Amino acid sequence: MRRRLNELTILYEVITAAAVTLDPDRVVRQALAAIQRTLGFEAMECLLLEEETGTLKSIGHYGFSEQALRVPLTVKQGICGRVARTGMPALVPDVRQDPDYIEAEPSTRSELTVPLKIGERVIGVLNAESPRPNAFSEEDLRLMTVLAGHLAVLLENARLHRETAQRLREVTTLYEFARRMSTTLDLGVLLDSVVTTLREVLRCRAAHIMLLNPKTDMLEIRAAAGVKDRWRREARLRVGEGIAGRVVQEKRPIYVPDTREDPRFVVFDPSVRSILCVPLIVGDRAIGALSVDDDTPHAFRPEHERLLTVVAAQAAAAIENARLFYELRIHAEELRRAYEELQEADRLKDEIVQNVSHELRTPLTFIKGYVDLLIDGSMGPLTEAQREALRIIAEKTNLLSRLVGDIVTLQRIDRGTLAFEAVDIVGLARISVQGFQLTATRSGLEITLEDPGGPLLVWGDRERLSQVLDNLLHNAVKFSPNGGRITVRVVDRGDHAEVSVQDTGIGIPPDKLDRIFERFYQVDGSTRRRFGGMGLGLAIVKRIVEAHGGRVWAESELGKGSTFYFTIPKPPSAISDELLEFLFGES
Repeated sequence: MRRRLNELTILYEVITAAAVTLDPDRVVRQALAAIQRTLGFEAMECLLLEEETGTLKSIGHYGFSEQALRVPLTVKQGICGRVARTGMPALVPDVRQDPDYIEAEPSTRSELTVPLKIGERVIGVLNAESPRPNAFSEEDLRLMTVLAGHLAVLLENARLHRETAQRLREVTTLYEFARRMSTTLDLGVLLDSVVTTLREVLRCRAAHIMLLNPKTDMLEIRAAAGVKDRWRREARLRVGEGIAGRVVQEKRPIYVPDTREDPRFVVFDPSVRSILCVPLIVGDRAIGALSVDDDTPHAFRPEHERLLTVVAAQAAAAIENARLFYELRIHAEELRRAYEELQEADRLKDEIVQNVSHELRTPLTFIKGYVDLLIDGSMGPLTEAQREALRIIAEKTNLLSRLVGDIVTLQRIDRGTLAFEAVDIVGLARISVQGFQLTATRSGLEITLEDPGGPLLVWGDRERLSQVLDNLLHNAVKFSPNGGRITVRVVDRGDHAEVSVQDTGIGIPPDKLDRIFERFYQVDGSTRRRFGGMGLGLAIVKRIVEAHGGRVWAESELGKGSTFYFTIPKPPSAISDELLEFLFGES
């Protein structure tokens, strides 16, 4: 009973500490203090495993000498290393009889070590030592194993919380960077905003961008924050020279924890003690390097390198865009060829395009409002030519607004944003068909609905499912010739409903079917010229359907038409009949 009370006492104090903080150091200190106070172990230590290096790093201890704490521990040696490597606890009555024992603390005679595990993954060890032989019992082993299990969960939660907070900071930084990029195409202003933002976020001594001068083949500082004017003017590096020169040559990040211990570092400012540098790459070319530095050694961590790499990719794309903007005035034909080459690179810029699209909505709203006022004559009389020009502006503004809306929709749609409820997919399909009847009639098309003859419930977001139907019907009408036929079918497939939209239009080549649901994809350039659109409708359909847990696909025969299918799961069986009776009455 006393042992059980000790166990509950320790667990209570550890869980209480975790409830008020997600700081792993504080949780470990509280746990070790509770063990010392309750069990009286002479020496205790908690070590976490660094998987990349295989080292065990102490995050809390008591009872060990400074000499013992300075002995490096890895998974390849020592009793702690064996436990971390195998995931099996060790109860050693006499360490002198254990071949793996490393004498770090001369007075140690017995040792108890248990792994900290999440599932089958070892994240560290909990180690107790004593100057007495046979100091630990099987009951101590059981208690330490229980405590290690709870402590591992608490430490893993703290790690996940820290990583989540770091991801949030990264996303915030990238959003702020994208926002600043959207305000100007002036290259100087753009580069200054990059280094200023990074210096503020990382709280480092300085940040700077070096670009390769094609005339001299030298790297020169083009933007800097926290760098003295003297070094900004005088710093010059050849490709392969210094850290930035090697980064450009090798096209990979380089981190120097302490510049005084690295002969590769070319000294410009002697106050720099640590530096992290990543390449700026456009296509397969390194056009420069982005660096941050600090006046203390070991100032940067792996998450800083990850953030800097993402920012560098966006900055490189932005730099290239800015250069293309200026070259437009002088080399229009060269810009046209460069634009064609950058089409493939646009896929890599998708994230920044989505962020910038948010900033376009407000000015588009103002433009549309003022154009409507001018057309209505609220701001004075217009000639017919002026009115026609304004109508064209209004039409293109609406087109751009829809494009921005589609991009934002693609960015926002996921399962967490959907408002799930029981939806009658037959009724929803009927409403969509009715909405397109007038347009179809004007285009000389016949549109019909085939359904099971009654309501069919699915579990989904009514507004988004209506958007799926409208997008598929819009495509069917757009690509069907006069006299064609469009058929919408709703079929009960047991645990899900299957909806299809069949047309007698131009059809899709077999080798293009796998790509039609990609964003901005068109089967060929003539399709866009003849029918308009930016290739987002089917991408939105795919995103919505998959967020519902369904799937979407197409079948087509060139010149004879296409059929687009999607499935949506039914409501959970426990509530399906009840909701059906409530919504539609007894059958």
